[in-house]
Amino acid sequence: MSCQRCGTCCRKSGPTLRMQDRALVHSGDIPVGDLVCVRRGELAWDPRSNALLPVSQEMLKIRGQGEGWTCLYYDPGRRACARYAVRPVECRVLSCQDPGPLLAVMDEPPLSRDALYPPKSALALVVAEHEASYPAGQAVEWAQDSTTLALAHDLARREAHFRAALAERLAVDDVCLWPYLGRPLAQIVDAVRQMSGVC
Repeated sequence: MSCQRCGTCCRKSGPTLRMQDRALVHSGDIPVGDLVCVRRGELAWDPRSNALLPVSQEMLKIRGQGEGWTCLYYDPGRRACARYAVRPVECRVLSCQDPGPLLAVMDEPPLSRDALYPPKSALALVVAEHEASYPAGQAVEWAQDSTTLALAHDLARREAHFRAALAERLAVDDVCLWPYLGRPLAQIVDAVRQMSGVC
């Protein structure tokens, strides 16, 4: 059965990129600025278990619209994808009637941010420093417990200063850092805190 173009999958989230999508990024068919890195330890929806789980390895995704997760390329008015001709493999194999092909693709390694820059480059060093200093998994863990929530907020505050300094130096908006540093920890902490009901 062919796609009914209902947009359900697109509203849930943009696709995770796989190694076979690397050429789409390198050619510019999928611009780097349209990506977000979901960092190790962040919570993400896993359709295999039908639950939000911490991701075990980082992954690049098509980012959402605004602060939500509706795929950046989804146009609800037209019920269409702005990048349909060059859509990633997860979108090409997705079928609401038969999730098997998508689940098989999900077992393949995701594309990670090291595909975006040369090893040992200045950007690689910045990413490594950010990851070591502001681990997303630690922020998620702390944000789920009222006794450690202040630690999560402090980590997010310090990370915000790091991001602001980098964005100023590069003369870019914070969203331009998302492929390399992921979403701001403050957004992650706030979402986890609300989900967990922690005050």
